[in-house]
Amino acid sequence: VAFAGSMSALSVLTVASVAVGQAFRHSPDYLATGLPLGDLTATGMFTYFGIQMLREARQGAESLEAQREAEQELQERKTSGGTWAALATAFSLVFVAEVGDKSMFATIALARDFSPGGVLLGALLGHSMATGIAVVGGSALSAYVSQSTVNYVGGCLFLVFAAGTFWACVQGEDAPDAKTD
Repeated sequence: VAFAGSMSALSVLTVASVAVGQAFRHSPDYLATGLPLGDLTATGMFTYFGIQMLREARQGAESLEAQREAEQELQERKTSGGTWAALATAFSLVFVAEVGDKSMFATIALARDFSPGGVLLGALLGHSMATGIAVVGGSALSAYVSQSTVNYVGGCLFLVFAAGTFWACVQGEDAPDAKTD
């Protein structure tokens, strides 16, 4: 139930993110300024998210407490209202948590430069794998890997992505399937 509710919310947000990315890709040429605004925005977002994750890693326990509260609310709704209530709770918790999150902006940026079908499939596959791991092995894995460690690694990776995106922007490189029409 938790997996189905979570994936339903993530699927809705992923389709919306791909649509927004495609809208940016097909924006009229007169809106173009000559500056690689999309790349600079992506660099800024990657940098922000990297720093945010590194800060969360330093704070540690606060994000774990929020996760525990969400799990407790989901369990309470499941026992009091049945499967549909648990599904609706999982959907709403994940939907609200993911709106404006890193994966949403990353999907928009990718959909702007690459095939929408490939981005949609890749994002849904990634969400499915991550959600499956979280649902099936979250508690077991947390015994070996702390949330702080995950945040440190994720934060560093976002900063690497920011540096790579900025470097490509400075070098004047475009993504392989970048806007050609």
